[in-house]
Amino acid sequence: MKEKYQICTKTVMDTSDENIVFDPDGISNHWWEYKNREKDELIVGKEGRKFAETLANDIRKMGKYRDYDCIIGLSGGIDSSYTAYWV
Repeated sequence: MKEKYQICTKTVMDTSDENIVFDPDGISNHWWEYKNREKDELIVGKEGRKFAETLANDIRKMGKYRDYDCIIGLSGGIDSSYTAYWV
């Protein structure tokens, strides 16, 4: 029997993902996986800004005198893929 359609109460994830599971509050396992990893893997605040600036400067240096020296955020979804295609 097919389960009813449901959307996570914290994200846009829904039952089109066959691996999604919801807790009693309607929050998906993907949200909780992110929240658990966020503490250890996300760099925020001044430290995060400094990290991003250093990374961007390194990319600029590596790209100097080359045809391309830019960053495009690409999630793999249709919107970012289409944008990257046109860029």
